Amino acid sequence: MIKAFSTLIGFCFTLLGVMGAIPVIHAPWPDSAPDLIIENAYGYLFGILPRNLLLNALHIIIGSVILYASRSDYTAYMSLRFAAIMFFLLALLGLFPFTETLFGFMPLFGPNVLLHGLTAIGSFIFLISVDMPHPGRGDKLIFSRCPQLVSTLLAFGAGYFLAVTLTDLAYWWSSMPWYISPEHKAFYVRFWSEASFWLILAGVCTFTAATVLSIVQTKLQGINNLYPSIICLIVGVLNLMIRIPDFSAVIIPWGVCISLLTSAAAIIAYARQFGATRSNPNSLFVDGV
Repeated sequence: MIKAFSTLIGFCFTLLGVMGAIPVIHAPWPDSAPDLIIENAYGYLFGILPRNLLLNALHIIIGSVILYASRSDYTAYMSLRFAAIMFFLLALLGLFPFTETLFGFMPLFGPNVLLHGLTAIGSFIFLISVDMPHPGRGDKLIFSRCPQLVSTLLAFGAGYFLAVTLTDLAYWWSSMPWYISPEHKAFYVRFWSEASFWLILAGVCTFTAATVLSIVQTKLQGINNLYPSIICLIVGVLNLMIRIPDFSAVIIPWGVCISLLTSAAAIIAYARQFGATRSNPNSLFVDGV
């Protein structure tokens, strides 16, 4: 039953992602629909579900991961944890006007809230209604690498957030009147402000992946170790949100201050996870394995 349920969810979302790329079954988005930065394949699947290129890709990736994990009872169970967390977060983001398009990148609003929410609730109910399977030898081999993967994700995320501080300072220096001629200043100011935005987005995505993987692995038993990552993620999202209207308007002084705070939280999160992994290579691999 566990493998059948996870296979069903994986197949449905993979199919949704594929159908989202077929123009003939899309209705054009109405004038009242929110604007998106990524308008490729933006439309309403069967006139109901808002879709765009990134949401299609996300559903294909999540569905494919769940399908692949359905090869055994244990990995299927873990993939349902992943589905419950991911779709709950997507449904939660779609509820609020300032995050319903994920800062203009994908349409999470409307019927997508119901789709993601019902999937998360169904996965959660199924998880608490069945006993957790015992992992096989191959499952242990796969999941024993998860702590190192989390450390690697946090290392990349910390690097992205540190780079944001540098690009913010480069923006400040480029905006100085003595730096370069006025005709070149506009280019460099725009370049560094946009670089900061995309680096913040990369850091938020990386820390989100690391945090979700940690929660899936620890079954909330090691949630205390996730506090630095969660704090860093919250501050990073705040830094991203204040730049949405204008990439450069808030860099001085608030953007730089928040970037410094995010960098400090990212370093603490990575150092804590790295120390835990060195002292116990399977520090995230609990559940009696």
